[in-house]
Amino acid sequence: MTMTIDQLDAVFNRIIAEAVAEEFRDKITDDTDLLDVGLDSFNLIKIIMQLEDELGIFWPVEQLAEHENFTVVSTLRTACHQYAEGTVLVEGDKSL
Repeated sequence: MTMTIDQLDAVFNRIIAEAVAEEFRDKITDDTDLLDVGLDSFNLIKIIMQLEDELGIFWPVEQLAEHENFTVVSTLRTACHQYAEGTVLVEGDKSL
């Protein structure tokens, strides 16, 4: 499976939206700390596992601590892009 960055982001956004309570879904931005919208560490790991399954990428969980503020949407998105680079992302328009 290969995808563009836009396709990866669409999957990422859907998974994040599904994980938060409906009352927060329209308030999620890249600056949102997922702990502030009711998620806990277990839910964050579930998000990562779902991203792994749906995108076919491996998240080295032990390296998450290297990402400052990994509970923030933009940090998770950046990590997702990094782990997908060279695996599922294709070169070309709007891809890594």
